[in-house]
Amino acid sequence: MTSTYGVVAVSWPSSRWVSGALWWTDRTSVDSPTYQRGAVASCGVTASVFSDHLTAWATAAAAVGTVLTLVFLASQLAIELAARRRRAKRGQAESISAWVGSDWLRPDPERTTQRIELLNASREPVYRVVALLVMLPRGPEDTSQMGRVAKNEYGGYFMSMLSVLPPGRHYTTVPPPPTMMFRRYGVQLAFTDRAGVHWLRTADGALTEIKQPAPDYYELPLPHDWATPVEVGGPDLEGD
Repeated sequence: MTSTYGVVAVSWPSSRWVSGALWWTDRTSVDSPTYQRGAVASCGVTASVFSDHLTAWATAAAAVGTVLTLVFLASQLAIELAARRRRAKRGQAESISAWVGSDWLRPDPERTTQRIELLNASREPVYRVVALLVMLPRGPEDTSQMGRVAKNEYGGYFMSMLSVLPPGRHYTTVPPPPTMMFRRYGVQLAFTDRAGVHWLRTADGALTEIKQPAPDYYELPLPHDWATPVEVGGPDLEGD
């Protein structure tokens, strides 16, 4: 094994010569024990640094995963709470429906009336109800008339205004609409629920919240001719 020793001379600003340290350089092959010990030590340091970085990245990834999981759970909870509030808000309104009666009331030929069936399947009344006839399509391909409010020759509605609709099955009557060929009618219902929220139930069953009470929604002039429905009995009431 051949080694070389040397002395380093350093020149300082003071012009003094200071002897340096001796160094030793191993010029042997990479197979020497000294080289191998250095290589092993270097690999050990590198592996330790890599392990530390890997641990740090794993910890960061776990933290990010935890945050994302919490965000997801919070968003799901918010969605569920919103759905519950929506169901609670619509609960009573979804229990209110109306349809055209299957029979005509004909006390005499001069006073023929059309019957409208009403169902309040909740346990509390609804208020300021307006039930009126709307036109239905004449056939599968006719959509032009769907939901159009039926009017008489004077521009008036075929409607009934009810101050209250109690729980249970009731009916009211309206003037008879024209009986043209293939003409069909449905019922559109606007009302205010127990919480003071206003709703519109269309002839195809869709339920929509509206911003105004029924008389204002239809722009009905004063004074309003409020009536009360006739009870006819009905199915067992459902809970809200």
